[in-house]
Amino acid sequence: PPRPEVPPGKSHARAGLSVISHRLHKIFNRNTVKLSYSCMPSMGRIIKNHNKSVLEDKGVDESVRQCNCRDKPNCPLQGHCLVTSSVYQADVLTEDGESYSYIGLAE
Repeated sequence: PPRPEVPPGKSHARAGLSVISHRLHKIFNRNTVKLSYSCMPSMGRIIKNHNKSVLEDKGVDESVRQCNCRDKPNCPLQGHCLVTSSVYQADVLTEDGESYSYIGLAE
């Protein structure tokens, strides 16, 4: 639900309690919902942590990483699984002994 506008002189806790739905008033009311500033992070801290996580350098450069196989020695593309725009060819042999050649493109 959208957050209510907090008028000047009114606390965020009081504004949050005013949003409680009337249908659930028996369960969630001012006597059962306890709201304290000491257990809620400040809005500045929430924004700072979000910006930090978004702007933080993860340390792994995706352009360098070329394979994400669990068993890297048995990689079907010789360690180049994550390369973009690759053309590949597969020779398929059926049980009847017929041979088919398949050429594909992966972007």
